[in-house]
Amino acid sequence: KELGIAAEAITQRRAWMYLQDHADLPVRKDDMPEAMDVYLYTIARSKQKVVTGIEDLKDQFDPAEEMKTALDAERLLKHNRHEIGYYEDLVRVYVAQDLNRVEKMTASDTAGIEELVRRNRKMARRLDSLMALRPTFFTMGAAHLPGTDGVISLLRARGFTVEPVLGGRKVDPSDYHFERTQIGWVRSQNDSASFSVETPGAIAPVGTPPPGMSMSVHADVHTEIAYFLMDFLVGGDDPIDSVIVQRFALLRQGKKKAGPVRHLLVNGRSAYEMLMEDEEKTHYRVRGIGNGPEVILLMIGTQDERELKSADAERFFGSLKILRTRSLPLAATSNEPWQDYSDSTRGYGVQFPGAPEKDADMLQQLRAADAGSWRVETRSWFDATNSRFYVLAVRETLPGYIITDPNSIIEEAVTNLKARPGISITNIDTVRR
Repeated sequence: KELGIAAEAITQRRAWMYLQDHADLPVRKDDMPEAMDVYLYTIARSKQKVVTGIEDLKDQFDPAEEMKTALDAERLLKHNRHEIGYYEDLVRVYVAQDLNRVEKMTASDTAGIEELVRRNRKMARRLDSLMALRPTFFTMGAAHLPGTDGVISLLRARGFTVEPVLGGRKVDPSDYHFERTQIGWVRSQNDSASFSVETPGAIAPVGTPPPGMSMSVHADVHTEIAYFLMDFLVGGDDPIDSVIVQRFALLRQGKKKAGPVRHLLVNGRSAYEMLMEDEEKTHYRVRGIGNGPEVILLMIGTQDERELKSADAERFFGSLKILRTRSLPLAATSNEPWQDYSDSTRGYGVQFPGAPEKDADMLQQLRAADAGSWRVETRSWFDATNSRFYVLAVRETLPGYIITDPNSIIEEAVTNLKARPGISITNIDTVRR
């Protein structure tokens, strides 16, 4: 009922997304304004300390691995009443600085012990290396510390002396003062070096942006603002302003609230801006600007609506500099041969206007709940001269599996495509051999 779909339609992916979206605990009056690791990270950044990671991101958060596990219906049903009570107990034990009790609570999660030990060993190796470089202050979850396979024991086995430092008194975070140093912003360019903007830190590319679009992001953990840089080329006869307005219409789809599209001038250039809010109460401010055949989209996302008009937000949007005007690639015409793509082993071939590339985003869209039974391949080509998107998708059963209902496979693929914002299907033609 909470997912808003029939029980038989709940896939492993939808269930996993639900658990991630509902992982936060209810807000309490004595909560810190930000998570403890973010609080400590902010202090380190403000004092211009070297900040690095003990783990890789995928060690803590790996959607691909989560998606491989079986759908845990029991966990889904008991999630709220069990998780909240467990974490409330964990906070009390943490405040009491009782590592023995932390170990006992962790041991009850038998399914996660093997993964915890693997991470502990990796942490111990990296702590050993990092301490050889400079005196370092490390932070990690309390569950990693105790036990024979905990980080404390593993460091002692490497020859380190590890002793507890128990605080005599507790200081409210709001009463802890330190000297802040102004952190300089970074100016970054988009992939094609046609424009640049300033962000509080370095930007990173987004792995699977929409077809034909380049996208990068910087997430500021201190202010909890995400800064997005996006751009794409536009072909055809449509004016660039109308393309921006059409793109805004796509962005509005599925949003809880969306304000009017406002026209403005930015350094003499025509621009459009819109505010939005999604179902998770994340607020967005997006601005679109034309640069020849290129559309530039700048966007911020935040849980605090006030940040949409903050000094940081204004600095980001106001920092845009146009560096050059891009040109459209040569269009594929009847006089210019298309490129062949074929697989002689599986006996098929098709032509594209250009050299097709592997498409990870489309691959994810076509994956089913029974993905372990299939070999899936996708290739695509986006023609910026006419905004056409060409896709080849091939699904082949793995050894030991057979296809019992071909129609259901096609129907599932169509359903997944229709679920994507901005996509409508006008015609379906299938060929079997």
